Amino acid sequence: MRYCIRCARDIGEGHEYCPHCGTPQKSPLPRPVPAKKKAIWFKIAIIVGIVLVLIIAVCVSMAVTVYEDSKPNPDAIIHNANGSITTTAKTLLKEFNDNEIRAGEMFNEKRVSFSGCVESVNDMLLFSTVHINNCGILGSKTIKAIFPTSAKKDLATLVKGNKATITCTIVDGGNIMGVLAKECLVNR
Repeated sequence: MRYCIRCARDIGEGHEYCPHCGTPQKSPLPRPVPAKKKAIWFKIAIIVGIVLVLIIAVCVSMAVTVYEDSKPNPDAIIHNANGSITTTAKTLLKEFNDNEIRAGEMFNEKRVSFSGCVESVNDMLLFSTVHINNCGILGSKTIKAIFPTSAKKDLATLVKGNKATITCTIVDGGNIMGVLAKECLVNR
């Protein structure tokens, strides 16, 4: 027995049209997938993609942080085995600016090697001075490094604005213009 695909009445075998309603009796085409199912899979794919991008971004951020943390800190204060200290002019000036007493205990009367930018080179009668800043704004606080007159040859190699590394004995960080240092040498 066969039934009409439209009116559902018995039409018997071999009829191409329903004798009751006239509807052609070809087999129905496969039903298309509803648009809602396609939309759901599309939304799921978008969400999974966004989650993957976020996971990758977090992993990259963590890797960059680990890399940055593993790099040596150029502004660190390094206490050497011989009792001297190595740092930067920026760190030395910041330490005295943040807490003059603590910085004085840490640096005064100690040999300190520091790097910074030459702000000026001056020749006096009994000594020569070099002002070293933190490679930032000119005219800000500096380290006033006092050299013996015998150091003129080394001082002649310094150029205003260029970086230099100098070793001195820190005398006083309470100077209104910055830090005062004596017995200085230009490091090669």
